[in-house]
Amino acid sequence: MKKHILLLFLGLCSIAAKGQTYETRIFNPDIKTLQIYPEGRQDGFPILEINGNGRLIVSFDEMVFSERTFYYKIVHCNRNWQKSPLSEMEYYDGFTENKITEVNLSENTVKNYTNYRFEISNKPFKASGNYAVLISGNSDFTRPDAVACFYVLDRNISIDTKATSKTSIGLNTQYQQLEIEINNYGYNIQNPFSELNLYVMQNRRTDNMAKDIKPTFTTIDKQTYSNNNNLIFEGGNEYRFIDFSDEYSYSGEVEKIDIKHDRYNLFTMPAYPRNRQFVPENYGNGYGHYIINRKNYRQNDYNADYMQVNFVLPDNLDFYNYDIYILGDVFGNRLDETSKMELIREAGIRHKSVLLKQGGYSFLYAFVPKNSSQTKATLIPFEGSFWQTSNEYIVLAYHTPFGAKYDHLVGAQIFFSKM
Repeated sequence: MKKHILLLFLGLCSIAAKGQTYETRIFNPDIKTLQIYPEGRQDGFPILEINGNGRLIVSFDEMVFSERTFYYKIVHCNRNWQKSPLSEMEYYDGFTENKITEVNLSENTVKNYTNYRFEISNKPFKASGNYAVLISGNSDFTRPDAVACFYVLDRNISIDTKATSKTSIGLNTQYQQLEIEINNYGYNIQNPFSELNLYVMQNRRTDNMAKDIKPTFTTIDKQTYSNNNNLIFEGGNEYRFIDFSDEYSYSGEVEKIDIKHDRYNLFTMPAYPRNRQFVPENYGNGYGHYIINRKNYRQNDYNADYMQVNFVLPDNLDFYNYDIYILGDVFGNRLDETSKMELIREAGIRHKSVLLKQGGYSFLYAFVPKNSSQTKATLIPFEGSFWQTSNEYIVLAYHTPFGAKYDHLVGAQIFFSKM
């Protein structure tokens, strides 16, 4: 309990220390499975389009079997996820603070919890850009229980993308090079080098995100990003996965599920290195995403059960100079204590135990050198990296005209590298 309180305190302090730099994150240890996704697609990217018809679903569980009141607040941010200077009236048509009214107690589960859910429509938004929805049990949004981030797009440009194995590092090696072309015909960008900023994510990771990328060539109507070393990414390998939608019939890298009267304990297979073996895509690449699902039940939000999932990685002398993390949406793609594997010397393993809701999860084991300032993980030592790997890339284009109060999100493109 003391550890949970300390983690909550440190998380809240980190928000304040960074001047409220938002990210999708849980601060209350009683909250689990925070999701934000387009309606009808749990693994979809959380983006709304102005003048579109989409809605986002926000869902989370509190591991308490009783209803209580939660509120949410929508905040407009700049491209670096800090609160923008816009007033609420400038970015939203309506109340930015609301009570969560869709609440359900879990049913037919061993682990009891309460599910909370609400929708965000595109209709009230006046300004494009990055947004954070703050969730609080007492409407004190300076100390939220959780934060979920999403995007609002005002599409004014088109983006063409491709991935190639031809890089400045070599041809057909461990890397992928992105080539991007922006067509802004009919949309004026006076100075693309100062006004236009490209952000590129691979599989929604933030540790290796390319930020504030500038064009290589520019014309009035077209911006080209070519042979840019900042757009070279490790190819990585196809994602591992576990699927425990059915507590009696599981798949992926699940070794066993111990079923007790009051709990489920799941153990993954001891992971083997794949640094010399490219795994073909039909292995089941989920690009790091996960989907909540319980077989033969209709209401996954409150019918899916929880299991204590134990990730196991055999220890190796080659790994002693690295910290090892589990990379994927299940941990917000963050390289911190929530995703870091613990070394258990007497057992000769790296181990991570976490309470997860039933469904399918994809992930990788990521390595960061110890005692270094490096914040970007590498997959090469264990998972391997191959130019053939299929990856999800997301390109976001922000336009900030001279004198503008905020970063306009004017283009977005999601594509998959197919070599």
